[in-house]
Amino acid sequence: MEKEETLRFAICDDERAYQERLQEATKAYMAEHGIPYILDVFASGEELLASETIYGMILLDVQLTGMDGMQVAMKVKAASPDTMIIFISSFVQYASLGYQSAIRYILKSQLDEYFAESLDAAISQLYLQSDTVPIRYGKKAVEVPLKEILYFESNKRIVELHFESEGKKRFPDQCYGKLEEYAELLRGNNFFQCHKSFLVNLKKVECLQQEAFLMRNGDQVPISRRLSQNTKLAYNQFLIKNG
Repeated sequence: MEKEETLRFAICDDERAYQERLQEATKAYMAEHGIPYILDVFASGEELLASETIYGMILLDVQLTGMDGMQVAMKVKAASPDTMIIFISSFVQYASLGYQSAIRYILKSQLDEYFAESLDAAISQLYLQSDTVPIRYGKKAVEVPLKEILYFESNKRIVELHFESEGKKRFPDQCYGKLEEYAELLRGNNFFQCHKSFLVNLKKVECLQQEAFLMRNGDQVPISRRLSQNTKLAYNQFLIKNG
């Protein structure tokens, strides 16, 4: 994860007061550190899991109505092992269990004291990970290195991934989601949406043609008329920045 990348962030707590408190604390932290983020809020573990979204970080209440936080964390980690989980609880007795699947455990009574430090630890860990994007296929998720991806192509409800030769053997070539979500997730990582159905890795472009990108593998990725001017500007800026 690079520092320009948008962080997908979730709060899961069944108490409205703590939902609001955690939202405000998160907003303040992200503003102070200049981290772009997308925040979703859930009132139950079932809602969180039903979203099938891959999050970089989750603030998770231990005691939830229905499925408890420990069970939710295990399911999240099974699908997305790199997700950072911070447990939030009113009870200290769950702390030892919490550390099995979370990077931090904060008592609600100590939220002001330990919130920022806990996010520091989680975000530092995310930055240590190689530059990847989480790709969900079936009920699993895999972190795919950005350097392997030539471009994304939207095909109805499926997003197809086009790889250089080695990537074809190692990673799934289809995933669920919307192309716009990947465009937002990869903002600042030299990916650019040049067409409603295509998101291209500018590092893998051989040259810019009149109405398409010629990729290193010989594929041509179309550029829509509507996005033509912005696409050419973005590519020229990329060339200036990267020589």
